[in-house]
Amino acid sequence: MADEETKVEEQTEEKKEEAPAVDKSATAAALQRMVTRDAWGAAASLEMETLVTPVSNIICTYTGTGTCSTQEECSQILKDLQQNHMQEQKMTDILYNFVIGGDGKIYEGRGWTTYAPPALKGKRYSGLDKKSINVAMIGDYKDTDPPENMHMARKDLIDYAKEQNYIDPSTAAMWHGF
Repeated sequence: MADEETKVEEQTEEKKEEAPAVDKSATAAALQRMVTRDAWGAAASLEMETLVTPVSNIICTYTGTGTCSTQEECSQILKDLQQNHMQEQKMTDILYNFVIGGDGKIYEGRGWTTYAPPALKGKRYSGLDKKSINVAMIGDYKDTDPPENMHMARKDLIDYAKEQNYIDPSTAAMWHGF
């Protein structure tokens, strides 16, 4: 009986060690790639509520738009997305917390600490909003993978988020649309 308890304790310790390692160099990489809302020309949010961190979910998706390869092109796509989300879909801001451009940069959407109230935003990710960071890649990737620079930017962003305690370190990404 004592041997079985020892095995259970050892397995529990092993599971703790299996949590994904955080790349400490991700902080510098993510910050170098970051484009603020002001820099891409975001409109002001209509209403936002505080997102309590660390969150337990990361939703990764794509925008379903064309692609971009420069900050100017990516910024225009973000402005168009935000306008569509706010005016056509009656959301309070752009849906995503962060958006990865084809230029390999990370564009700030709603950021780390806000979410769109579900009653105003609609039901796209109903129930996950208060406990999720939503990351989208600019483009339509139903039939193809995003370029490697976008995957690296997403990885850097998630590693940075875990290091800064915005995301629970044991959280794995949930893919929507890939």
